[in-house]
Amino acid sequence: MPVESVECPSHLPEGAAEIWWQYQAILVNRGIMHNSFVHALTMLTMLTYEWLAVSAYLHRGDATDFLDRITQSGPKGGVTVSAEFVIRAKLQDQIVKLLGQFGLTPATLSSIAGAVTPPDDSDKDEEDDGTAEAGFLRVVG
Repeated sequence: MPVESVECPSHLPEGAAEIWWQYQAILVNRGIMHNSFVHALTMLTMLTYEWLAVSAYLHRGDATDFLDRITQSGPKGGVTVSAEFVIRAKLQDQIVKLLGQFGLTPATLSSIAGAVTPPDDSDKDEEDDGTAEAGFLRVVG
């Protein structure tokens, strides 16, 4: 049975706690939040928090700096992808998998659509451009 809200774990860093509440609001709004989701939601929250930190590092500065940060010289003169870029890609894969488990990707949304009642958007703020739920995924540097 869905619950209204679950307390955010106290060990999460402040920025991660903000992400927790945003993810949880989406799950509560869709009527699928449950006490048993705490550990999975914590993992999703921390993966997103870490992905944002690595992305902010990679995207600081201009485009030339970005290219310098995602590549590095290999031992034999070749160019390889930086460790940070690989870490971000792996975090992103894990995030997408967990988002899918919660039915929060376009492909998995339809699998839970029949199980929950869609949210009522009649009281939605007219100035909302539809990105409010996912706004925390924007990299701000």
